[in-house]
Amino acid sequence: MAERRQHPRKKVTQPVAVMDHDREVLLGYLVDISLSGFMLLCSTPLEINRVFQLGLELPPACGGQSVRLGAESLWRENSNDPGKYWAGFQIIDISPENLERIKRLMDDYL
Repeated sequence: MAERRQHPRKKVTQPVAVMDHDREVLLGYLVDISLSGFMLLCSTPLEINRVFQLGLELPPACGGQSVRLGAESLWRENSNDPGKYWAGFQIIDISPENLERIKRLMDDYL
């Protein structure tokens, strides 16, 4: 099967929490990320084809800031860990400043 991603993904090796700003709850943790999307490990099954307003909570080594963005959930699968789910997202709305923060995260931290 041919690769369809526009940007290469980087595996996340340290915890990066992702918050749902609409509900003010922890949605999950980054597994991998690119400039156009990411995968989360979540404790609840997320709706597919839903737009979320999210915050990626960057670790102190990357400035400790929250990167706010809009993302659409594209797919969901059960993980091998009972009660955990994989979820794939496409970034659909992000400011130039927050996109730059993701680039720095990928270049300097991952």
